[in-house]
Amino acid sequence: MDEYRMAFLASSELFSSFDRQVVEKTSGLVMPVSIRAGEYLFRQGETRNSGLYLVVDGELQVSICDDADEKIIVGKIGPRESVGEIQLLTGQARTADVMAVEDTQLLFLSKPDFDQLASETPQILNLLGAVIRQRQQRNRLFKILPNYFGDLDLTQMEAIEAEIEWVHLQRGQFLMRYQAPSDDFCILINGRVQVSIPDQDGKEQIVSDILAGENVGEMGFFTGEPRSANIYALRDTDAVRFSKESFYAIQCQLPQSTFQFTKQIITRLHRTMIEKTSSMSLCLALVPLSPNIPLADFANRLTELISQYIHTLHFSSASVDDELQQTGISQTPRDDLNEIRLVTWLDEKEKRHAGMSSIYEVDSAPSNWTSRCIQRADRVIFIGKAGSGFDAEFLRAMMPDYHDGTIHKELVLLYDESDSQPMNTEHWLDQIGDIRRHYHIRTDHDTDYQRMARILAGKAIGLVLGGGGARGFAHIGVLRAIEEAGLNVDLIGGNSIGSIIAAAFALGMDWQEIGELTKNGLRDKKLLDYTFPAVSLISGKSLITLLKGLFGSQKIEDTWIEYFCVSANLTRARQVVHQRGLLWKYVRASSALSPFFPPVTDDGDLLVDGVLVNNLPLDVMRKLCPDCTIIGVDVSSESALPEGYDFDPGLSGWPAFWRKLNPLRDRQAQPHLPGIMNLIMRINEFSSVRQKHRQYDITNYIIRPDVEGVNIFQFDDFDRLIELGYQAGQKALAEWQDQL
Repeated sequence: MDEYRMAFLASSELFSSFDRQVVEKTSGLVMPVSIRAGEYLFRQGETRNSGLYLVVDGELQVSICDDADEKIIVGKIGPRESVGEIQLLTGQARTADVMAVEDTQLLFLSKPDFDQLASETPQILNLLGAVIRQRQQRNRLFKILPNYFGDLDLTQMEAIEAEIEWVHLQRGQFLMRYQAPSDDFCILINGRVQVSIPDQDGKEQIVSDILAGENVGEMGFFTGEPRSANIYALRDTDAVRFSKESFYAIQCQLPQSTFQFTKQIITRLHRTMIEKTSSMSLCLALVPLSPNIPLADFANRLTELISQYIHTLHFSSASVDDELQQTGISQTPRDDLNEIRLVTWLDEKEKRHAGMSSIYEVDSAPSNWTSRCIQRADRVIFIGKAGSGFDAEFLRAMMPDYHDGTIHKELVLLYDESDSQPMNTEHWLDQIGDIRRHYHIRTDHDTDYQRMARILAGKAIGLVLGGGGARGFAHIGVLRAIEEAGLNVDLIGGNSIGSIIAAAFALGMDWQEIGELTKNGLRDKKLLDYTFPAVSLISGKSLITLLKGLFGSQKIEDTWIEYFCVSANLTRARQVVHQRGLLWKYVRASSALSPFFPPVTDDGDLLVDGVLVNNLPLDVMRKLCPDCTIIGVDVSSESALPEGYDFDPGLSGWPAFWRKLNPLRDRQAQPHLPGIMNLIMRINEFSSVRQKHRQYDITNYIIRPDVEGVNIFQFDDFDRLIELGYQAGQKALAEWQDQL
């Protein structure tokens, strides 16, 4: 019998490459097991009888549950093949149901015996790892394929599998390049890629992330147009590639399935356009910018808060060693024979919960664990102490490639004093480079941590305040309603007067403070300091004085709440989104309604009120925070100019002016003329009015205070306009209270 076992083991997929001594030792450790047809060897979720099974005779069927809890058959295990490897290495529960298709005889190697064997013959871990990787990839593929091709049996899935090409990407590697031929498309099996488009200056503009289970490159594949974007891996990623030849072969074999595929692609595209958000699934690496950062406390606090929204795991080198009950296993270097156990365990932990978050706490010094955390992360979050110097040497040791522009980098600056004021943020941003988002966090303010957690979990609220002159006082009333409703605004932006009020809110002012500061400023008639119209009707000096009084030397990147404003670049005929620089200056640019106020010069370009391009910049907020809930406040005029005009196209203004001064004039006999102020405002609003309702489709909620008929310079209606905003905000938020 021993000779038979040895001969069998020597011919099996797992032990065929080992010498007789290893095979002989293994034959003395395995035990025979038999199960009848229809019986389960083990069930998904079980933890008993941890070990490896080898099929001697018979056949096993492996099935897993898809996202809808429907069972999918993903494979058959026949003679000389093994099953049970994942639990053997990770110690976690079984990941699949395994049932006997017919009476089956097996050999069983228990986990303690395997561990002893692996300690003496560590090469077995590599072989087992190769089997595990192949099975894991196959299981994930077979779980995803029905989402695209409809109901498939095992034979059909294997037919598709035979036609595809597997692609593995490390972080930063390109899956597709801009303007390259679109001769294939891909489906992501695991990992995450990012889509970016070069702008007219050659700088990459981030468009979106693509997650596991989603497709990429299909539009160009079907239309024949070149790639419209660069697509590169944010972390280690596996995808399957369909070439034109392979897709045609699948069409020939499974014509009904390819029809279902096309239908599914259209459905997914339509759903993406409507929902405008992607499911959250994040791997974050927390990297200190100096050795004295309280990283463990920060990681624990952030994990606890994000877990209120999505399931979140927290990994540190100590916790990994503890859970795997092996001191130092977290520090296993890459390509080490023992690495497979660590990698398999981490992979299974991450895959156990759909739409979950993983927080990797690196060590406080360079290490193998630190490198592994950064390599596995979708986002690297640097944590520094505000007021301290930037230690480039320390960061370079921790993460040599931190200047790589393909890495999604975010920054946290910690403040020990509650009365601290952010400053010099630009220094940190410039030193690290390519920071996508930054957070200012006071260590004794739970609200700052909570804001960061909501943004990371995709549960943030972004508020956008539109332009409209004096009508914008209604924004203050809406802020009052929001505060009283207990809603937390996590990002804020706006245009024109909306940019002024949003900036004050971003600095931490509440609605009452904003009201008091603007009451004697924006509504003051001195704001309208008319001048000879060489460039503008108003000099703008009073507005500058007001804005400098409100914001001082504060910069946009130094606001507690993330903030932006927009302006129109007349020189280059395009929109500008301001996220850095002097706050008062760019708020002034956003409020430079032409020709009333003079443009603001910026590197030789002329910036004016963003009403010309985007009066309610909801799309900017959506781009900055794709997963957040957006509330827009629209105070623009919906009414068109009055109709019934009839006057000579060669109209002289002088007769009209003298008639207006004549107290005995016959009002009925006067020609119906549009006022120049109304004409200028309507010209400014023209393009924004045309695109506004398309913008509405981008947002989740719109608040429209009843400000029709209010002139843009009607500053004396301050209190009434605030009340109108408050009433509109209360009514809207009451209707949405169960949804927000």
